[in-house]
Amino acid sequence: MQEFSSDAPSKSGARPPTRFTYLLLLALYLAQGLPVGFVTQALPVILREQNASLVLIGWSGVLLMPWGLKFLWAPLQDRYYWPRIGLGRSWILPMQMISLVCMVGLAWLEPALLRDPQVAVLFASLLMLLAFAGATQDVSTDGLAVRLLAAGERSMGNAIQVTGSRMGLILGGGGALLLLDMAPWRTVMLGMAALILLTTVPVWLLKEPAWRRARKEAGNALSGTASGGGSSGLPDRSLLQGETIEQTAMPASLQEPDDDAVASPPEQGLFTRIRHFLRSEFGYFLSSSESELRAWIGVLLVYKLCDAFTSGMVKPMLVDMGYSKSQIGTMVVMLGSGASLLGALAGHAVLRRVSRARALIGFNALQALTTGCYALIAMLFAGKVSAADGITAFDMLVYGINALEHFTAGMALVGVLTTVMDYCRHRNGGSDFTLQVSIMSTVSGVAHWLSGYAAEALGYQGYFSVGMVLGLLLLWPLVRWGRLQRQAHPA
Repeated sequence: MQEFSSDAPSKSGARPPTRFTYLLLLALYLAQGLPVGFVTQALPVILREQNASLVLIGWSGVLLMPWGLKFLWAPLQDRYYWPRIGLGRSWILPMQMISLVCMVGLAWLEPALLRDPQVAVLFASLLMLLAFAGATQDVSTDGLAVRLLAAGERSMGNAIQVTGSRMGLILGGGGALLLLDMAPWRTVMLGMAALILLTTVPVWLLKEPAWRRARKEAGNALSGTASGGGSSGLPDRSLLQGETIEQTAMPASLQEPDDDAVASPPEQGLFTRIRHFLRSEFGYFLSSSESELRAWIGVLLVYKLCDAFTSGMVKPMLVDMGYSKSQIGTMVVMLGSGASLLGALAGHAVLRRVSRARALIGFNALQALTTGCYALIAMLFAGKVSAADGITAFDMLVYGINALEHFTAGMALVGVLTTVMDYCRHRNGGSDFTLQVSIMSTVSGVAHWLSGYAAEALGYQGYFSVGMVLGLLLLWPLVRWGRLQRQAHPA
């Protein structure tokens, strides 16, 4: 493998047509969304139908842990690659193949077999490997998007990212639930595997440009680092301007120099260099003396807690109420996904008119209140729901509240990601973005794990009521951060 350190294309390669790039990104983000949608939307329903406890369903959130930890290996993906294959393709193609193998393996593990502990462990292991492959692919896909898209194309590229990811969530979540009521398990899983294989075709067709190091810039960056100039020691990379996706750039101090550059001291071992990299990349957040930045870290720790704590138990509650997989898939999951897209657009419109702090406080408050609406559903439920009854007023209430919850979640996601970008340093945008998102993902995973225990102990009505109160109490870190932000930036 070789190292990569520059966004400069060599004369031996040219950028592919923009339309092909959009198609490529749509396919890759769709492939990433499929397993995430399956784990977060379909799996809780499947487990509950197999009489799995709410505690076990809560534990299923641990399967997505690689998405919270991807910042640990993201720099290596931007540094090492096979030249004949290409920087992005060197990682994307193997991860796609791993995802394909995992889905084929899952096809032979029927849900009814999960009562066997050995089968359950194998099932969970395949899902964990699937999540690792998806998270690793995400890092390389984001980097590929940054390199292939010009500055004026990035807004559309991000729209493609959201669309592809949401399509994957719908197909892997609601789509899978709908098909499982009409076709055997193996057929549905193999169908998802075939879809992943189909999304691999644009990657094989991609003639990825060759990328070379700009020796003069690298030399200047190294000399600047040695002399103490610059905060990060990175060469000036124009493609990082206006960055809106997660790309992690290796600092010059950890890059192997060119033949004409000064080599790294031989006494620096691998672990020493890794420790130095983590400290140089992320110490900006973890050891900052700025009260506003430390307050923002506190916001990241609590922002998604209410949503993560309560969302994992919605589908099991619907199963217990008597809703079928097709009902949940078509009227709840897919309707909710559409509502989240509308919420994202609404969040964008709000952010153009009000401050970040006010928007985030409002979005989080709405999320907490919609959680309380689920407690209302649990209180009003008086009997099992039957498909033969048609769509009742109670059904419409369930669908409406679910759509509202997804709508507010879409607003909240746009708000927090936009603010995350505000706190990314120009030269370390990828690392800073990935770290902040990983903090939220890790905390969300822990909250999802605890949700099963809370739901078992409190019952659905008490559980969602506590979730609403928790969400409202966690507005305080947002208020404090907003106050400090106004003091630091009065204008």
